[in-house]
Amino acid sequence: MIKIGKIVGTFGIKGEMKFQSYCDDFSSFLNVKKVFDGIGKEYSLTYLKPHKNIGILKFEGIEKIEEAELLRGKELFADKKDFVLQYDEYFLSDIIGFSGEGLGGEQLGELKEIHQFGSKLVYEFEGNILVPSEFVKQVNFAEKKIIIDIIEGLLEANKS
Repeated sequence: MIKIGKIVGTFGIKGEMKFQSYCDDFSSFLNVKKVFDGIGKEYSLTYLKPHKNIGILKFEGIEKIEEAELLRGKELFADKKDFVLQYDEYFLSDIIGFSGEGLGGEQLGELKEIHQFGSKLVYEFEGNILVPSEFVKQVNFAEKKIIIDIIEGLLEANKS
């Protein structure tokens, strides 16, 4: 299972919900038919479509705004095998454990976690070293490495 996003509100009065996706592109969801909440309850997806900067989704059996409102705030999960990924796409969970390395060969240690703050991703390496995603230059699956552009002050900022 992989965390795919969160229900952030209702949309209209017929049970549709606003969905904040943790994926870059809604086309990744083409084969997803079932999703699960944090306690494993299954929902059959009627549709999921982009709308402005969020998605609008509909579950079978949720027909009223009151029913949809009960799902507000729930994070949703889906089976990894249901996703359609392009050649250069990957799941963030697949790179946890890769080693971080600066362009000059500096070692950052193992990637422990990736945090999402709004639309920003922050990579957390061993020793609580935090690296914003814009400094990630390459992910090398063959060598299990994440190449980082370590700008002046980046490592020092993590020591304070």
